Amino acid sequence: MAQRTPFFITAPARRRRPRPVAPAPTPTPTLVTIVSVTLIDFHQVRFVFSEPVSCDGSGNEQIIITNELGPETSVESVQADENTILFWFESGFIVVGDAWELIAVPSGLDFHGRTCAVPQGGVVG
Repeated sequence: MAQRTPFFITAPARRRRPRPVAPAPTPTPTLVTIVSVTLIDFHQVRFVFSEPVSCDGSGNEQIIITNELGPETSVESVQADENTILFWFESGFIVVGDAWELIAVPSGLDFHGRTCAVPQGGVVG
């Protein structure tokens, strides 16, 4: 009996090499900036940040407002919402137009893994 030849000849299955997996890109850290600084009353100033920030209630020596009595730092902070901190200044002489500046990363504030841009400055609105 004669051997039968198949209609087609199949090639052996090719094995593909696994492709190297590219590492996930590392996220760039978000810089937190101060969006606005507004006067609430002569003692209290509202700082709005570009990203969520939380405070521990303490004062802050890195945020300075220069009023007619000279430079002044806050003595207390209160969380208003996720991006807003209210700072209390003791002198009671803060007015619209006073200069403010952030000279270093504020102690007592948590930026939730983000980086705070320093220095920053402006005028109280």
